[in-house]
Amino acid sequence: MESALDNVADDTIDVPEACVCNNSLLCEIFDNCTAEEMKTRVILSPKNSDCLELNEEVLNKLPTESKTYLSTDSVSSNNEEEAQNYPLEFINTHTPSGMPSHRLNLKVGAIIMLLRNLSITQGLCNGTRME
Repeated sequence: MESALDNVADDTIDVPEACVCNNSLLCEIFDNCTAEEMKTRVILSPKNSDCLELNEEVLNKLPTESKTYLSTDSVSSNNEEEAQNYPLEFINTHTPSGMPSHRLNLKVGAIIMLLRNLSITQGLCNGTRME
């Protein structure tokens, strides 16, 4: 049985023209669609940095006003000298795996995913899709 992506003798793969993005990926997926249609589309990305960049670009396409939320920024340490080694400006530039970035931009109508169980009885559980 032949697959859609066929191996060629010189270790290359022929990709069907329908699978090739000639312009911006965001333009291919999100242009000429309404905010309701945007909710049904998704782009998967293996790297957090790419995902954050794509999220900001998609967020900019929504017509509503943006609101920015910042994470709590403090260093917990019994040793004041050790705490001085980690300036908040440095800490805020890092986004550990599984954690949101320091700066979270949101707009009304944007889809977000809850990362922590806030209230299981109210359905606010890890992985809940919210709008």
